[in-house]
Amino acid sequence: MSDRPTIREGDIGPDVKDLLDMLPTYYFDHALTEAVKNYQRSRGLEVDGIVGPQTWEALEGSAPPYVPPDLPVPMSQAMQDEICRIAADSEIASYEWDDRGRAPIGYTKGVALAYGNTYRQWRAGYPPALDMARANTHNSDKDALSWYAGIYTGAGMNNDTDGADTLRHLWTLIMGLGMRESSGEHCCGRDQSASNTSSTTAEAGAWQTSYDAHGCSPNWDTLFEAFAAGSELDNPQGFMATFAEGVSCSSSDWQCYGSGNGYIHQEMSKFLPAYAAEVCAITLRHLRAHYGPINRHEAEVKESADDLLKAVQDYIETVEPS
Repeated sequence: MSDRPTIREGDIGPDVKDLLDMLPTYYFDHALTEAVKNYQRSRGLEVDGIVGPQTWEALEGSAPPYVPPDLPVPMSQAMQDEICRIAADSEIASYEWDDRGRAPIGYTKGVALAYGNTYRQWRAGYPPALDMARANTHNSDKDALSWYAGIYTGAGMNNDTDGADTLRHLWTLIMGLGMRESSGEHCCGRDQSASNTSSTTAEAGAWQTSYDAHGCSPNWDTLFEAFAAGSELDNPQGFMATFAEGVSCSSSDWQCYGSGNGYIHQEMSKFLPAYAAEVCAITLRHLRAHYGPINRHEAEVKESADDLLKAVQDYIETVEPS
C-alpha cells in the first residue's frame, strides 16, 4: 500500500500536484473530485472521490483500465414480452404529455426495454451504466440531474447517492425528454427548418442527439463502438420492432446526412433506438445543454414513469436474482 497521505477536496501541497500529474489527461476538464471519481470508476475501485491508499497504489502502479464482468446475455423474448406487458398496463402509458399527447405505445414499451437492459448492465458493472447511475454531481452546467434538482425534489426523487435509484430517475427524465424532442418517434430526423446537415451536427432519433456530443465522455464512445460492432442495424437488442409500434415514418425522417461516424450515429439512432436512449443518458450527465427542452425545463419528470421503471427493475430482480 502507498504511504502517501489521503487527499480530499480542498487539500493542497506537493501530493496534490503529483495527483494532478498522474491522472489521465482526459480527466483534466473535470473538477478534481469528479476526476478522481472517474479514475476510480475506470479502475474498479470504490468511487468516493477521496485519494486513499488503494487509489494511490493504482495511480503509482499505472493500473490498467478495469475490465468489467461479462455483460448479461441478451434479454430473452419472454423477458421482453413481460416488460412490454408491464409497460402497456402502466399509468404512464395513458398519460397526456404536455403539448404532445399520449405517447406511441411502442415508445413506452421501448423505453421500458432499454431501461431494463441498462439496469442489467449496471448490475454487471458496465462502465456506461455506472456512469449514468452516479450521484448528482452538483455541476448544473453539465449534469441534468443537477440542473433539474428542484424538479426532482418536488417529485420526491433523491439523487444524492450512486446506484439504481439515481439511474432510474435519470431514465424517468429520458422518457419525458423523448416525448418533448420527437413525440416519441424513433425514426425522427433532423429539424427540416434548420441547416445542420453535416454528419456531426444533424440530429437523429427520438432524443435528437447529434454526433458532436460524443466528446463529452469516453463512455459515449464505448456505447457507439458496442452498438456499431459489425455495422449491424438489425441488432435485436436495439428494440427497433418495439419502438416502431404505433409510429409512422416518412422518407425524410429516414434520411441521414454526411458520412463517417456521424452518419453511422444517425442510422443507429433510428434503427437501434435503445442505442439512442443510452447515449442520451450519457449526454444528460455530461452535456445537458445539448438539449433545448432540458435547458428550458420542458422535459417532464413524472412519478408514474418512475413507477413503470421500478416495476421493470423489480421484475428483473425476480427472474435474474443477484
